[in-house]
Amino acid sequence: MAHDIRSAHNVGSVFRTADAAGLAHVYLTGITPHPDHRGVAKTALGAQDAVPWTAEADLVVGLPQWGVKASLNVSVAFGIAAYGLVARWRGA
Repeated sequence: MAHDIRSAHNVGSVFRTADAAGLAHVYLTGITPHPDHRGVAKTALGAQDAVPWTAEADLVVGLPQWGVKASLNVSVAFGIAAYGLVARWRGA
């Protein structure tokens, strides 16, 4: 799920990572730009057409952060979460 991501380029990166991780779906919520946004398409490089998406969600996943800033770039956080969920789903 990508919630309230302002940067269309980060959303495009989320789609590329989702495609690389073999995820089945991306949920876009809040102010997150959709794949028809020029910046999303530019960064996604076609992955927005390979990964189904919708603008609704039934589950929210978060990452604990213990540093002083507690701030990761959204594409980095998504990559960590995506691969962690895939590993868990596949029983790795």
